[in-house]
Amino acid sequence: MLNDARVLATVGTIEKLRPIPDADTIEVGTVRGWDVVVKKGEYHDGDPVVYIEPDAALPLDNPVFSFLGARSSKKIDDGDYHVLRTARLRGQVSQGIVFPAATFADAIAATQEEGSGSGASLDELLGIILYEPPQPIANANLKGPWPIAWLRKTDAERVQNISDDFLVRVDDGLWIPTEKIDGSSITYWLDGDDLRVCSRNYELKTDDLGATPVAVAAHYDLIALMRRNGFDAIQGELYGDNVNGNRLKAHGHHVAVFAAWSLEDGRARSRFADLAESGLPLAPVIEGLPFPTTVTQALEQADGMKSLVNPKVLAEGIVWHRVDGAGYEETDYRDVWKAVSPRYLIKHGL
Repeated sequence: MLNDARVLATVGTIEKLRPIPDADTIEVGTVRGWDVVVKKGEYHDGDPVVYIEPDAALPLDNPVFSFLGARSSKKIDDGDYHVLRTARLRGQVSQGIVFPAATFADAIAATQEEGSGSGASLDELLGIILYEPPQPIANANLKGPWPIAWLRKTDAERVQNISDDFLVRVDDGLWIPTEKIDGSSITYWLDGDDLRVCSRNYELKTDDLGATPVAVAAHYDLIALMRRNGFDAIQGELYGDNVNGNRLKAHGHHVAVFAAWSLEDGRARSRFADLAESGLPLAPVIEGLPFPTTVTQALEQADGMKSLVNPKVLAEGIVWHRVDGAGYEETDYRDVWKAVSPRYLIKHGL
């Protein structure tokens, strides 16, 4: 099974420390491409830090994190956690949290021990887990764990985790931007004559023809379209009434396909370039958008953008797709990366 674990806590350096207008006690710094608000004077440019990304759930029984319980606490698997969200402090967007690297010196050393055999990450050693909202699919509809050994789950690296140098290096006209649809991840897989359906992490039952993922497949005749195009699997977002809060305010139920795959010699081959003429319902392409050459530009393009699905609401962000299917180490060897709108995250408390 392919490894899709998202790394939340990493060792880095804080830099580009700068003041926040009308703020006497806080300032903002950058770790990789993430802007994070810190106490004024606590850090200096180049200081080693442990940076923890948004969506991380920090265990409040860890003394280092216990102070966060006063801000908010969430029960996850019988434990108490604080979930990091995007925030705006004195007008400054702040994403994630930093600690001096010395705070976690023992854990950092443990990850760097050669021959220890533990292979433990900072996430594991510190008890940090990824917070994912409750499944929008009823538990009764879950069939089992993710079943497709040759296909990775849907995900895309955030632009803050890549670099300006990377964006300049790969700026070669082979990227297409689509709107990041805020819905529920869905994968349709042709297993012989059977259409199998998966959510972000699980396989779903298909015996209830009225269940939203099954009904959507029938409505769009996905089996016929997949066979016609030679796709073994497609991935996209379900959205609409009662799906993940329906922040797009769409009526009915829809799917926006953003990836297609063929199984060739036991490996997945991206068929993104074939989607445009496939007849499938697709995530909207954003026409005329220049490929960004800095992390800041990528975020500015996404921030405040109106949805192409419903122009009355904000779009969640932008996903950039590599037409030839090439992946890079910086993108976790995927052919996509994303820029998520900070304004959208703050508006919806994400």
